[in-house]
Amino acid sequence: MHKLRAAVAGAWLAALISLTLGGAVAGAAKPVKLDRATTPHVAVDSSGRAYIVSSEQTSPSDALHYCRLSPGANACSASKVITDPSRTIDGGGYAFPLGGGRVLLLDSRCCVHYNDKFLYTSTDGGKTFGTAVQIGSNDLNGSGIAGGALYVPAGAFAPTYEPEQILTINGPQTIGSTFQATGTTGPASAAGFGISEGEAGGALTFSGSIARSGHVVMAAYTDEGENVRLRYWSGGSDINTTGGWLGQSEPRHASIYSDAQLAGGPHGIYLAYNKGGSGHEHWVLERVSGSFLGPTKLSPTTTGFGALAADSKGRIHFIWRDGQGRLRYRHTKKLGTLGLSKPETLLGSGNRSFANLDHAVNGGRGWATWNDGSPSHVFAFPFKAR
Repeated sequence: MHKLRAAVAGAWLAALISLTLGGAVAGAAKPVKLDRATTPHVAVDSSGRAYIVSSEQTSPSDALHYCRLSPGANACSASKVITDPSRTIDGGGYAFPLGGGRVLLLDSRCCVHYNDKFLYTSTDGGKTFGTAVQIGSNDLNGSGIAGGALYVPAGAFAPTYEPEQILTINGPQTIGSTFQATGTTGPASAAGFGISEGEAGGALTFSGSIARSGHVVMAAYTDEGENVRLRYWSGGSDINTTGGWLGQSEPRHASIYSDAQLAGGPHGIYLAYNKGGSGHEHWVLERVSGSFLGPTKLSPTTTGFGALAADSKGRIHFIWRDGQGRLRYRHTKKLGTLGLSKPETLLGSGNRSFANLDHAVNGGRGWATWNDGSPSHVFAFPFKAR
């Protein structure tokens, strides 16, 4: 009887702690420490493997680090380091696991031109890659892909664009966010353009993000007045010219920590941004394509770092570093809505900064990545998505 009472009391106490933390800390999983690098970007395939690309600025040549990481593993099952003595990293890189063993690895370099994009292709699931093919060259001052990169399959923009495309955007620069759409087979395609050029507040931008829902592509950036601005392309014109893009007239006022982010799928495109006065910063969520929905509060007080993602079904997932230094997670409960789950705690603070936070979700499996420490290393953390 005493053992039973002790077991019940222990279970009750564990439940109370879980509720106090706002959700259960994620099992026995621990962050996996990877390369000495920064600004990781992650993608997840249908089997739950993570494909992580990060950047190391070093002498004599900047290095792009690639790692394929399986759930439960504490080391990469495949890796690659790319260096180029004639060029520096320009916004990092991205991986695109496409199924059927095909994985694309994108590397952006400066400054033979301000932004030369190289694509490596794997046909064995990301174990090995072939030689580089240059697919982009964008000689706009300050251009790169620091904002984001998006793969678009062939025929998605038909009849305007039949081949598969890679869309890229930059954010932190003095001439405004730059956008470019390229093919995947080379040679280097049409130059990109300043997507915020000519727009109010577009001279100086601090973030850039892109997302797609069907044939609609949307871009977001934050201007020097701390306003989030949106532009969209819906086909029928050249995607690589500013004249083909329309603007949404009503900006959203953000906080100094805002890193406006978009995520899209079959149920529309969603926007997350940080807003609020000093000491009261928090994230909000809107649906900005399809029927407008929002804004709704995504998080309580934060330290600024957050990451928005959509899975293949269009469910929206969000992780962030809260005011207590914990990594938190929530998602939309029904497709195409703004109804949100209760926040869950993925990781306690542990003196982690969660700098350059990113995440991706596929088939109920999620991976979060960030960089931490001095010297900085990349960390990857698997979690159960809903």
